[in-house]
Amino acid sequence: MASRVAHEIQNPINFVNNFSELSVELLNEIVEAPGEKERKEVTATLQDNIVKQLLEDSRERRAHEFFEPGKI
Repeated sequence: MASRVAHEIQNPINFVNNFSELSVELLNEIVEAPGEKERKEVTATLQDNIVKQLLEDSRERRAHEFFEPGKI
């Protein structure tokens, strides 16, 4: 049971860590972008990645399983 709990905790932690690293990189690109067009392009990439990462994470982990009694 402890192994299952540790695994279930580790998955969201990895998701947050990976996503935050990518977000920091993209935010730095926004800050350093020489013009408005470049900032808009990087902002669009960041927004697309937010949606993409959340969809991938929800598919892989099947979030509904976390809330079913007796699954942990």
